Amino acid sequence: MSVDVKQFARTVRWSEEQIRRRLQHCQRQGWAVVIEHTADASAGNRYWDRWGVPLHDPEDPGPALQEINACRAAFPAHYIRVIACEAGRGQATIRQSLLVHSPEGQGNGAG
Repeated sequence: MSVDVKQFARTVRWSEEQIRRRLQHCQRQGWAVVIEHTADASAGNRYWDRWGVPLHDPEDPGPALQEINACRAAFPAHYIRVIACEAGRGQATIRQSLLVHSPEGQGNGAG
């Protein structure tokens, strides 16, 4: 399946260390980290499946990295993204979105 991923602002492969640093930044801001995945990353697909529960740990990005790797192992042919949400006034605002895995040969994300 060939997917046009123009909706993603960054088209780099993220190393584990770069992902760790982004997670640390998000967690230091007090934002919840949410992992989502989908087989269809086309611009028309607004619905991604959530992996696990939102993670809140300002001290250690390790659990979030473990969940990202578990999602990669379970869905190697899916796109995986991390979103950081700030909760306030009864709503969650997305502060950051990062593609951390793409299917083999798609050239986007870390995996």
